[in-house]
Amino acid sequence: GGGYQGAIDKDTNITLKGGEVSYIYGGGFEGNVISNTNINIINGTIKENVYGGGYQGNVNKNAKLDITDGLIKGSIYGGGYAGDIYGAVNINYTNGTIEENIYGGGFEGDINTSNITLNSGLVKGTVYGGGYAGDILGDTNIEVNNGSINGIYGGGYQGAIDKDTNITLKGGEVSYIY
Repeated sequence: GGGYQGAIDKDTNITLKGGEVSYIYGGGFEGNVISNTNINIINGTIKENVYGGGYQGNVNKNAKLDITDGLIKGSIYGGGYAGDIYGAVNINYTNGTIEENIYGGGFEGDINTSNITLNSGLVKGTVYGGGYAGDILGDTNIEVNNGSINGIYGGGYQGAIDKDTNITLKGGEVSYIY
């Protein structure tokens, strides 16, 4: 969504309606996004991972990921790859299949707050409110309305949560919750 070693002053917007791609980054490659990142996946296949942020680039405001359908063979990271998001991450997942995990935060990148809503679909791995070796400076919020999920952790994988973790199960099937 962003640039190569250059800043983007406004929002970045990516929409995938079909086809196949290896990775999606809402932010830039070693370039910051001064505003928000928005990813909208309506269908298609992602062979690896989806990142709301950039690759070693920061996002100054929020990251929003709306996933309506499709196949993600890797994981979803609300944050970036070794890049921080200074606002909130909002992941809204409806239908489709995720073969690995959902992380509200980033991969070795910090964020402020994570909000994950799961409306339906299959998550073969685990849903983490936090990131993978990245910290959450605020709260994590996970809401499950429906779907099938292997497991849920309110926190992250090897990452700290500075405030509250909140998990709300309204429907669906989950093997375990921590």
